Amino acid sequence: MDWLLTSIRINGGAGSSAYYQLLKGWSLPYPETTGYIIPTLLDYHDYLEERPLFEAAESCARWLVDIQREDGSFPAGLGGRGEPVVFDTAMILFGLTAIHQRTGETGYREAVQKAIGWLLRQLGPEHRWTAFTYVPGYEPAYYTMVVWAILQAGRIVEQHGLKEKMARIMDRYRQWINPDSSVANWGFHPDSPALTHTIGYTWQGFLESALILEDKKLIEGCLEAGMKMVEIHQKKGRLAGTYDQNWNGNYAFKCLTGQAQFALFLRRLAEISGEKVFKTVSMEWIEDLGRYPSKLPVPGAKGGMAGSSPVW
Repeated sequence: MDWLLTSIRINGGAGSSAYYQLLKGWSLPYPETTGYIIPTLLDYHDYLEERPLFEAAESCARWLVDIQREDGSFPAGLGGRGEPVVFDTAMILFGLTAIHQRTGETGYREAVQKAIGWLLRQLGPEHRWTAFTYVPGYEPAYYTMVVWAILQAGRIVEQHGLKEKMARIMDRYRQWINPDSSVANWGFHPDSPALTHTIGYTWQGFLESALILEDKKLIEGCLEAGMKMVEIHQKKGRLAGTYDQNWNGNYAFKCLTGQAQFALFLRRLAEISGEKVFKTVSMEWIEDLGRYPSKLPVPGAKGGMAGSSPVW
């Protein structure tokens, strides 16, 4: 948490830097990750009762409102200077929704309303997001996170038919789920193995959206996916960095962000189902991650964690 706070302080509170490099120092602030760091800062504020955590969340949120485009979208890339992207705009919704729920400030609610409007306008006639994507024309399965972000934000804004529209999109995504709980299009690129990072996004989005939509069948599918992850862990003793559509993994590296996401997914399943194995495996993954934060006595490195092990 100290590392995250430093990543914000280095920018004068105007967003969290995307990364730190030993030779180059801190990067420019990154809108997407700044957005979903805000709920974490708020949760830790509640837990530790330390005012600087709340102040950091507020300063990040104000910066995001400042860089929001007139059409409601948010820029991708570093420094808030890139073109808008559907996924990044959705991830920022998590932060703005959370800060509005804590402060009640109208400006945050208006920013959320504008962002939802832009995201809905990007839907094509078949309710697909194929514009303003990471890979032009490619709609990945991890856009389940976009659906979840909109549903979550829908709790603070009035938007007629929003849940029904998101349910239709989710009905299409669920058709990509294979019998073994792999999912078509779950990677950054079509027809390529997926990092556990995007696999984690995909299943987290399915689960949280299903809970809001009260979709019992999809929740059951998430429980099956969780059991598949447990089975892989018990068989291999660790997670691979990537998996293909047949769950064949590349064990030459670990995707640490993905492992954290898998752990969070199983922890949520444990809360929902009461299955102890989900909590047990989740904790094993979290304890393993505890070995990786940097111990270098450098402010920008100490406490930070690379995205993979080994570092690529």
